[in-house]
Amino acid sequence: MDLTRPVEYRGLQLNSPVISPTAPIRGITIESCDYSDVPGVGYTEKRAATDGYDASDITLGMRTVVLTGTLYGQTRADLFDYLQLLRNAFSPTAAFADEPGEYGYIPLNFEVPTKNTTSYPSGFKPQMIKVRPVRDLGFNIRRDTIGGVTEEGLSIPWQAQLQARDPRVYAQDYTEFTGIVGSTGTQSGSFNHKGDYPSPLNIMLALSAGPALTFTLVMGGSTMVLTVPADASNARVLRYDGTHRVVTLQIGTTVSLRMDLLKFTQGVTHPLVQPGNNPFTWTRPSGQGWLDPGSRMWFWEAWA
Repeated sequence: MDLTRPVEYRGLQLNSPVISPTAPIRGITIESCDYSDVPGVGYTEKRAATDGYDASDITLGMRTVVLTGTLYGQTRADLFDYLQLLRNAFSPTAAFADEPGEYGYIPLNFEVPTKNTTSYPSGFKPQMIKVRPVRDLGFNIRRDTIGGVTEEGLSIPWQAQLQARDPRVYAQDYTEFTGIVGSTGTQSGSFNHKGDYPSPLNIMLALSAGPALTFTLVMGGSTMVLTVPADASNARVLRYDGTHRVVTLQIGTTVSLRMDLLKFTQGVTHPLVQPGNNPFTWTRPSGQGWLDPGSRMWFWEAWA
């Protein structure tokens, strides 16, 4: 996270103070950010009657993010208005109310500089971490920083503690493939992943009322089959969420969990988009339902 660049959470700019040569600083700044605390989770156990330990596979746990900064105001009223904005932004219950389907894990948007201007012409990679506050905002009100001469400016230091259940750092914008619309037979395509860490894949299959459809995806050693049941009266939307590993089916306005519509015929693993080039094939037999516009596959580039 480049602390000389904008940072945003829940629509509030956290690092874009107003600086003027003729007036005190006004707004919110971030002085430090620690988002490197990600434990590796796996067991170890002493081997019996020999040297060393047995060990399991290891995966990453939750990412902890701690932001510390300072609020600045030109008057006490100005300062405390900013404080209330920040308290609301980092309210755990308010975050949950914004995104109940994501349990309150909302993107913390920021930028990272890069020399790869071919892929990022601005010289910055727009990135995000989906985080949820774990406690209310911490702040420290001191008489000598809020009770002085207002012409010299006023300030309150603050701290926010957050957690990301998915430890990946993601691109702010997703990469999508819409070539599955209207296709029949076996077709091929590819994803180019410019990050350095495997990323989950998402799929949406939209169909008008009509016969069933079987969609088979072969990618990265996994063969995944999604089946959309027939419905003579209603449009259907099947969604596969690779992050949560769930399948839902929407018929009309009713959405239901339908894990029975997902199966694996090879490499019983959910497909991941690996760094670099990712060729894939998909199959939709002729005579089945027709994939309408809106059908697509997409992912967010990810970094460790």
